[in-house]
Amino acid sequence: MDRRRGLLRGVLLVALVVGLGGAAHPVFAQAPKREKVVVAYLPLTVAMSATNEYLRKHKSFEKVARQLGYEVEVEWKQFPSGPATYEALGPGHVHIGAVGAAPTAVAITRNSPVYVISMSEGHLEFALLVHNDSPIRSLDDLVKKRAAIGLPVGSDAHRFLANMWQHTYGKSPQETGLTLTNMTPADIYLVPRGMDAFVVWNPGPVLVEDVRKRGKRLINSYGLTGSAHEEGAGKLFPSVKKHWAFPEGYMLHRTIQVAHRAFADKHPDLVTAWLVAQQEAVRALAKDTRMAHEVANVNWKMDYEHAKKMLDEDTIIGYRDWIWETEGDLAAIVYGSEFLHSQKVIPRVVTWEDITKYTAPILPAVKKAYEMSGGYPSLEAFTDKSAKDIRGVPMWMPERFDPQRWKAMGLGHPNPLQK
Repeated sequence: MDRRRGLLRGVLLVALVVGLGGAAHPVFAQAPKREKVVVAYLPLTVAMSATNEYLRKHKSFEKVARQLGYEVEVEWKQFPSGPATYEALGPGHVHIGAVGAAPTAVAITRNSPVYVISMSEGHLEFALLVHNDSPIRSLDDLVKKRAAIGLPVGSDAHRFLANMWQHTYGKSPQETGLTLTNMTPADIYLVPRGMDAFVVWNPGPVLVEDVRKRGKRLINSYGLTGSAHEEGAGKLFPSVKKHWAFPEGYMLHRTIQVAHRAFADKHPDLVTAWLVAQQEAVRALAKDTRMAHEVANVNWKMDYEHAKKMLDEDTIIGYRDWIWETEGDLAAIVYGSEFLHSQKVIPRVVTWEDITKYTAPILPAVKKAYEMSGGYPSLEAFTDKSAKDIRGVPMWMPERFDPQRWKAMGLGHPNPLQK
């Protein structure tokens, strides 16, 4: 009888191992570790909004975490902008969040306890908007009027404006007499009186001009004039060609996914689970932009045709269908810091040594997520010279980074990856 029981236990164990894919390791009946994970969420975004709504709907993160031995409760916390998100990330009130390259540079120079883990979105349209009845028809008109401009100060909207002014006038907006007032995107969508112009990112420009008809684009971050401009819409503004990130525009826009350091150090498998779930969502949404519209329209409130235009221009849904940070994406943080330093927002610029410090400890968890996602895309895709966007080798191959190619970032310098 004891021998038969032993044989039965052996058969059951073999069946269990085979059922788990033939994994050659012991199977333990351990209770899952329970953990609450707080995720920062900016609803007024593009790929980030669609991805997070997909994750919420399908509970993808919870499912992958369960495979890695965790039972997680996810709390989604909304924030109006990247700088506000970092204010919560610093003390650990948020575990995972996404912010622009400019707020990431601020965090690094302030020694904030975070790691860079993935891309959230990129190449969004940022636009300088004016009232429908505004007499302002050019950038020179703003300078002559000594205009008041509303925007989220310290954000990538601020970086776009500063880059455009530097490449057009050789000065900062304030040096030409402009006044900058800190406003949230939601307030900007109302196009309130008292401000001459506003700067915000998509879905803002689409909502304000194309959907709600409350204002007009003067010029956008791609360097294209808008309907309010004296030359009409769709003309390429000459100074954009001077920026190193052209043809992407007046800046290399990337929204960075970060994790709080203490959380990631204690639970690297939860970082892996998050990235696997995020990659699953992005691939699904890139294949079906109607589904992306359906899940995110709770935030956007626009028709599919307007949404599709935004999604097609986004780096991770329109251009890539993958989330992994590359050398080129990380360059957005390094060189995005230059405008912040020039504006005396940060005490120094971000260096490639800083990038190593803020990525190296988490690289095993990121690479594990890439492998769990089927090693997609192939390594050749990371350095595809025919791609529309600036990219490079994946972040887990820092030994292949070439910071020298990013050194000469002066006016007129070409895209360093297109030599």
